[in-house]
Amino acid sequence: MPARLGAALSLLLLCAIEAGAQAIPGSVWRYYRPGNTGIQGDYNDAIHIGPDDDPWIGGYDPGSEEGGVARFVQAENRWINISNVDYPVIGHPDLTGTTRVSDIAADAQGDLWLATWRGAWKMDPDIGAASLVNYAGASPELANGGARNVAVAPDGTVWFALIGFGGDLGGVIRHTPATSDWHYWSGGLASQGGNNWPQLVWLVRRLSIQPKPGGGLHRLGGQREQLGAGLLRQHDRALDAP
Repeated sequence: MPARLGAALSLLLLCAIEAGAQAIPGSVWRYYRPGNTGIQGDYNDAIHIGPDDDPWIGGYDPGSEEGGVARFVQAENRWINISNVDYPVIGHPDLTGTTRVSDIAADAQGDLWLATWRGAWKMDPDIGAASLVNYAGASPELANGGARNVAVAPDGTVWFALIGFGGDLGGVIRHTPATSDWHYWSGGLASQGGNNWPQLVWLVRRLSIQPKPGGGLHRLGGQREQLGAGLLRQHDRALDAP
């Protein structure tokens, strides 16, 4: 009986897999991976789809610390690689994490902001690597922050969620391009930039910037993506502080 039951379950599982693997009507699937494409490295942590539907994919090799971002130009069926091997502005391989792109977001001008473990880049996708700027030197907290998320607010400010790197504390950074200001919050105490809000801001991994119905912005943070609604509301009040 157990053998028959096991065989029956196996058959049902195979049927379920086959049904789930069937193509969506009208769709075409193709499998991309670093080994058979122009994506550099062995690990991919970020993807962004541009208005032209071309994907930008972050990739790196954790052994050699070589990597960066690759764009797949679908109309030409070719890959454009932007890596620290060809563009030293990204960072030296000895600086662990400098090539590890963790998130990509576009601003209202179409420029791309890329969060990395050891900084942040800005690039005009129409110009490409020649326009790349590395802001690691603009903020010590960003350079050692282990950024995992970047979000662009409707007012043009750029927000980064940090979890820390190499023993350095994480937190939240707001960059105001219009004034070149980098504002850092590391915790809930006034000495940490906070306003009596949750101490765990230094564990925030995700940010969401949303307009309020009556004006202004909501800034919501997610600590390891498991925060409750109450804690999210407290983060909203905290990050609305100047």
